[in-house]
Amino acid sequence: MEYVFEDFIFGFIDKEITEVKAKAQSVSKALAENGTFLLKPDLFLEIGDKNIIADTKYKIVYSDEKDPKYGISQNDLYQMLAYAVRFKIEDILLFYPETITHYQSNKSSITILDELANKTPITIKSYQLPIINKAIFTNDNIENISLQELFVEVKENLVVKLKEILL
Repeated sequence: MEYVFEDFIFGFIDKEITEVKAKAQSVSKALAENGTFLLKPDLFLEIGDKNIIADTKYKIVYSDEKDPKYGISQNDLYQMLAYAVRFKIEDILLFYPETITHYQSNKSSITILDELANKTPITIKSYQLPIINKAIFTNDNIENISLQELFVEVKENLVVKLKEILL
């Protein structure tokens, strides 16, 4: 499912958000000088003259306002930091799917000062993306709604959310 989610988000951005030029795992760099530990971000996004790396994570984000890690796993943070340092990109995005029972509508943001790059701030933001039409689970008259109608609202919500995040 991780790859399905990644491909879906790439394809969606590529098709629906025309202001963004998206590349899926097409850019890679080795972390080590000997060419080992290859880094391949899920998405490399060009927005005007700005580059952003985005990574998709198909897992549930458990967090609350008191969680200093904002639901981001330590391994994911290390991976994003490696991307930022090696690709010299200051803005990193983590995309998680919303779930039926848990949706954190606000974003979380962690800033790290890169000591090797004169304290350049690296900002890692995470978002849950609206990919589920919850009406499917709450509408008693669901059998009378076409499949296309069910997905129109999801598409529109996802376009709005991604434009809010990226532009």
